[in-house]
Amino acid sequence: MMIHTNRYAGLMSLYKQIQNAKYHHINPAEIFNSRLHDRFMHMEINGADITGIYSRKGSTITIPEREITDAITDAVNFGNVNCPGGWPDDLLDRFEAFAATLPPVRPERATELKAVGNHINFQKGLYYKFTDENGKTRVLASTGENKLSLLETDVLAGRVDGETKMIANFWSGLYWHAWRDIPASKQTEYLEAAGVQPGFFTFTAHDKTMELYFNPECKGYPLMDREEYDSYWRPFQNDNWCKKFCDTDGENWCEPGDKPRPYGVGDIVEGNNGRQFVVNQDGKIDVQYGDDVLSLHQLKVVGHIDM
Repeated sequence: MMIHTNRYAGLMSLYKQIQNAKYHHINPAEIFNSRLHDRFMHMEINGADITGIYSRKGSTITIPEREITDAITDAVNFGNVNCPGGWPDDLLDRFEAFAATLPPVRPERATELKAVGNHINFQKGLYYKFTDENGKTRVLASTGENKLSLLETDVLAGRVDGETKMIANFWSGLYWHAWRDIPASKQTEYLEAAGVQPGFFTFTAHDKTMELYFNPECKGYPLMDREEYDSYWRPFQNDNWCKKFCDTDGENWCEPGDKPRPYGVGDIVEGNNGRQFVVNQDGKIDVQYGDDVLSLHQLKVVGHIDM
């Protein structure tokens, strides 16, 4: 099925407006004036498989209907719909009902959400597809404000499930430090599905970049930003490190009034992950930058060697 512009007045003008939805706004009134909504709904009812390319035959320009619906879908999903003079209630209702009939964004139109060199990058105005550990692919939109968003067309059509919402909230939450609202097991699942390797990785959303630390072995707290990581790592570099630990309610970090628990030189201490360290002559343990510092939050003495 093709739309011939000489049969539908104003349709070519509309198409020119919306063919690059990232930079142009569409006026929904023009969609209804062009009768595109009737043509598209008719196409959907008949389940036609719309394919085609641009062609020019004399003075007649033929446009694949899919190209027009893709452009309108993009305008809706990237917030480029604008009604001059405001939205009359009846037009808004009609447009939302029309948008709900738009088909899902085809995965082949989306960029795969995968880490490259342990770097995740979202560019504004693009679709991204995320494939979970079960092989299901979901498409999200990089709409700005340093986040990935649910597709508005999917929301209007009732195609959004709880897992899709959680995936969108997680990737959006990376920049806004809101990932802790997502269960730790899901944080690990999503990062591993995107190919993020343990350790430090970078995340760029549009023009903002931040560094995060991923440790899949830490079941309850697999993700933190670099600043938080540094706050846990830095105390181990202190000359008086072993005197800064305490024996109060099983916690090692000192609070005012806590009784110090100095680890002695030669003590063998073990973290929650089973890794062992020996307290050296300087009263320190050799914690390298990038090590799993959270597993050292509750060290216990498991032995001693003479030094």
